[in-house]
Amino acid sequence: MDRLMVEEMGIPLERMMENASRAVAAIGRARLGGSVAGNRVTVYAGRGGNGCGGLVAARHLANAGAQVGIVTVGSAEELAPTTRSQLQIAIAMGIPCTPAEPPRGKVDLIVDALHGYSLRGDPRAQIAAMIAGFDAETVVSVDVPSGLEVATGSLRHPHVRAHATVSLASPKFGTNEPTHRGAVGDLYVADISVPRLVFERLGVALAPDAFDRGSVVRVARE
Repeated sequence: MDRLMVEEMGIPLERMMENASRAVAAIGRARLGGSVAGNRVTVYAGRGGNGCGGLVAARHLANAGAQVGIVTVGSAEELAPTTRSQLQIAIAMGIPCTPAEPPRGKVDLIVDALHGYSLRGDPRAQIAAMIAGFDAETVVSVDVPSGLEVATGSLRHPHVRAHATVSLASPKFGTNEPTHRGAVGDLYVADISVPRLVFERLGVALAPDAFDRGSVVRVARE
């Protein structure tokens, strides 16, 4: 999907990420009663695309009045180029950013953007320690809860136990498994501007009115 969007449709990754992260921020706001102003928020950002989404969400949450802090996996030099550029924007905005040093004490909201669909095997070392130390009233995961291996649909250890997961464009493999609900929480899907033609090219069925009522929809479960 990413390749078709960028190479054939001419829609850059940055534009998709902006749409995705606005949806993540909106769900975070909703989970805190409709306002994030004055709330303490920590965004945990991995090195790749998932981390990039978290960093953009950090900007939107900070603009809404939240007290945002960012924890990255490694230094800026270790991040993917797009992720690094978003970190630089956050720093320019004055958002506190630290590599691998979570804040002390409980926060109101954690945005989990550590691992996306590239995870293979158990989260290791630094990321495993971060997951184990999550302490928040609400946890919202970007695309998948970190520790869910999308390639197999398996939950690895440790894994995040999110209150809500915002999948981008479509639910990822394993997110709607009944046995995984304790990790996924409420499942949402965000419209990130993927044209219907791309879904058709990939053989993904999308209801004609999938995003008719808004750019973020909750997935109904039995």
